Amino acid sequence: MVEEAAKQTVKAGSDIAIGTVETVAGASPSASGQSGGDQFEQVSASSDPQAQAKKKAEEKRRFEEVKSELARYIERRRQLDAKIAQEKAQQTQVDQQKEAQEKQEKESFTAGLLKRVGGQSHGEVMKSKD
Repeated sequence: MVEEAAKQTVKAGSDIAIGTVETVAGASPSASGQSGGDQFEQVSASSDPQAQAKKKAEEKRRFEEVKSELARYIERRRQLDAKIAQEKAQQTQVDQQKEAQEKQEKESFTAGLLKRVGGQSHGEVMKSKD
């Protein structure tokens, strides 16, 4: 998936470069999609070696920029996923503690009722708070 995203990013960068070359060459960027690549190759082939080297260096710089941007995105995503997992685990723990406390309170209440009922059935008199 990451490789596919990188390929798409490089493809998008190439399309932008082709559009820029077409604009500089005087052709409209939307003129015939497939011939754009051919025009790009013709412009590159007709340029002098110094211009080609400069263009190649710029393409490499842009590629490295996109590559580092993608690496930052992947790292941010990993951190976010870890944070979400931690928050989810914490919420699960809070829910379990709350559930255990409610269960304990119910058991305590039930035990108190049984104790009172059991005491009354044996003839003990409950003291009222008057």
